[in-house]
Amino acid sequence: MVEVLQAIEELGMVRFASNGIPSSHDWLQSLGYEGYLDYDISWYNSNLLSKS
Repeated sequence: MVEVLQAIEELGMVRFASNGIPSSHDWLQSLGYEGYLDYDISWYNSNLLSKS
């Protein structure tokens, strides 16, 4: 997953919001992880910004 995010950022996309989806909060006993399994991520394309 980290590689996917880095590849998107290399293309000029900038993440400005990342929120866990409340309905995806769970406990994964096999991984010893409690938290959000899904995230809503908002991006903008820095290549589209006008430069004055």
